[in-house]
Amino acid sequence: AYVVVADINREAGEETRDFIIKKNGKAVFIKTDVAKEEDCRRLAEETVKEYGKIDILINNAGIADAKKAGIFGEGMEEFDRIISVNLRGTFMCSKYCVPFMKPGSSIVNISSTRAFMSEPETEAYSASKGGIAALTHSMAVSLSEKNIRVNSISPGWIDVSGWKKGSGKEKSGSAIFLRLISLVENFHHVRQRAVLAVADDVRTPFLDLGDGVFGREADLGDLEHRNVVVVVADAV
Repeated sequence: AYVVVADINREAGEETRDFIIKKNGKAVFIKTDVAKEEDCRRLAEETVKEYGKIDILINNAGIADAKKAGIFGEGMEEFDRIISVNLRGTFMCSKYCVPFMKPGSSIVNISSTRAFMSEPETEAYSASKGGIAALTHSMAVSLSEKNIRVNSISPGWIDVSGWKKGSGKEKSGSAIFLRLISLVENFHHVRQRAVLAVADDVRTPFLDLGDGVFGREADLGDLEHRNVVVVVADAV
């Protein structure tokens, strides 16, 4: 696949691009703030300028309230920022990429178990992820006539300690916290779900997948070499 990495953090985005290239992949990095409409429009236009089309869009950009101030302590500016990045960003990236997507293309929106099973003091994040679940269902219906599939993946806690950008590797507090949680998801499992989501035989909008749901492991060969994949990510 030809990969476009979109990230607000240049260091993280360029490291991801370089990692893909070192694995003999093809990738470019486009600095993108998904909260800005012009950035989302430019991401789609520059992708098409580079590769001529868009086959797969993965909306993975997301932020949370690190202080977990919740309903009593969270300011409206912070609430609006989370909604703007997580939910509005997913919509805008899809809006500007869809015109360049042909029948058979696929959109994968990364939601969260917080959309259905919340924790205390996570109102903004939970609302944004619940919105993504609803948006996914609506988009799946709207784009069905164009034969563009839209799926949502709702993972739980994910240990990303091995995927931090270079300057963030010393900040291991969050990684230690994650290792203490029994519901940590292996990054491999989330990747499996994403690959399954773009397979031609997957039609359900919501993929809260366990092992063996489809009776097969996802094969990276499902991402054919001709595919142009746009991955909209957040910095870790």
